[in-house]
Amino acid sequence: YLEALSHIKTVVFDKTGTLTKGTFRITSINCQGRFTKAQMLEMAAYAECYAGHPLALALRMAYGEIDESLIEEYEEVAGAGVKVRFRQQTILAGSRRLMAEAGFAPAEVVGDGSAVHLAVDDHYAGYILLEDEVKPNAAAAVSGLRQLGVSRISLLTGDRRSVGEKIAAGLGVDDIHAELLPQQKVMELERILQNSPEYGRTAFVGDGVN
Repeated sequence: YLEALSHIKTVVFDKTGTLTKGTFRITSINCQGRFTKAQMLEMAAYAECYAGHPLALALRMAYGEIDESLIEEYEEVAGAGVKVRFRQQTILAGSRRLMAEAGFAPAEVVGDGSAVHLAVDDHYAGYILLEDEVKPNAAAAVSGLRQLGVSRISLLTGDRRSVGEKIAAGLGVDDIHAELLPQQKVMELERILQNSPEYGRTAFVGDGVN
């Protein structure tokens, strides 16, 4: 393994929890209907009560104690979000794709960060914007890889392209592949591996969530 590592020319990073801390904080709650910010946070926290993604953890921590008995139904939509029954309402929480596939027109997100969109029954409710923080040693790690002979560094993320590009630019990453579902990250990595003779051996670095 040490000999294989010595031949690495390409490193592919998954963003969240690897180059970033993976500990999100809410920066804004954007209401598009009759619901208050407090109601939006409550619905998002309950919708994400069983999810293991860092965004879900941040929403639950911001809300507080969860009474799981209030959840009547729970369904994960792979790579897109969740659907629950809560207080006799059907709540969707997740990506723009989840909203669009359910027939809603999600608002354009304003600001940096990751957005969790919400819909309640037949109404689009808005989105909650959360921001991650780049690890203090991430730039030094990327620079150190360059010094060790790595010639290409790529970044994979499910976040919006603007978020990924901002982080990539700050760290000196060569290319960014954004708005990817978990299976699309695998496909992108396979594409990079197929081109590996051009770059040498390839290493993937992630926190294991995907």
